[in-house]
Amino acid sequence: MRQLQAQRQRAHVFNKHRKVSMAAESGTRQQRSHSAEVVRGRFYIPPAEVQQLQQAAGCSMDSLLLQILDEASHASRPCISQYRVGAVGLGGSGAVYIGANLEFPNNPLNQSVHAEQFLMANLVLHQERELHSIAISAAPCGHCRQFYSELTRAVTC
Repeated sequence: MRQLQAQRQRAHVFNKHRKVSMAAESGTRQQRSHSAEVVRGRFYIPPAEVQQLQQAAGCSMDSLLLQILDEASHASRPCISQYRVGAVGLGGSGAVYIGANLEFPNNPLNQSVHAEQFLMANLVLHQERELHSIAISAAPCGHCRQFYSELTRAVTC
């Protein structure tokens, strides 16, 4: 139980240059609450709005993704495992995309949607062709690692 709580307190940011682990508590409360107001109920933030958020927060893009991450986790629906996972990604267009894990009552967990998969489906839905950075509220599971590995080898159309 203690290990699970420690894992929830860490967030992971992966971008194409490096992997950075940061405490999910980065940023002030005011910055986090402002980004939560912007995100609430949405899974896409347009590039112009992302720039405004970043300027208002006065932080790096990685820090902004971490600020949005907590709200992404709260959007999850883990009715079986009670384990909330959120994912936030920066697309090549400068837009921010949000994903959350979804579990369905009376269905096995292998029918659930992982936050990282939700994020990637969201990018495809918005016709985004690149993912520059991703912040995840928990370490990726083996299924998601395999999913990303296969995406990097996918043939583009």
